[in-house]
Amino acid sequence: EMRVLLISDPSLQGYDEEGTDDEGEKGGGEESHDDDSEADKDDEDGAGKKAACAVCVGVGSLCDPPQLGGLAHFVEHMLFMGTKSHPTPGAFDAYLSSVGGPMANAQTGAQKTTYGFGVPHCRLLQALWLFAEFFVEPLFDASSTDRERNAVNQVGAVTLMYD
Repeated sequence: EMRVLLISDPSLQGYDEEGTDDEGEKGGGEESHDDDSEADKDDEDGAGKKAACAVCVGVGSLCDPPQLGGLAHFVEHMLFMGTKSHPTPGAFDAYLSSVGGPMANAQTGAQKTTYGFGVPHCRLLQALWLFAEFFVEPLFDASSTDRERNAVNQVGAVTLMYD
């Protein structure tokens, strides 16, 4: 039951409608996503072009259990604190910064939480791969919980309580 809105600019080179690059290789796949050597080849038409992605999850602060106020906001923060494949807290933001993309951001509302990022067009596939890991294999590492709980408590009127 996922709804997707895809907006594409066919004037950008690099990937066709079937998701293959100029050499006929499928994007994503099982290749290593830590090597950006291919992405360094900015094509002339795509140079300077930006891409963006947002995911809206139908869980917001009104879904918090009474004894865990702030839980949805806390989860929002924790997703940025590493994944099984990339366990370093802030690895996604560091990647975006290293390739000239703006930092990722998220917002927890009453009924939904939205996660998003922007990146140079030539880096979109790598960024999507890293971003998808948030939702597939989040780390939820205990070493980040106190810091992120404090960050959530400082922002909102609710206090995340847990033992």
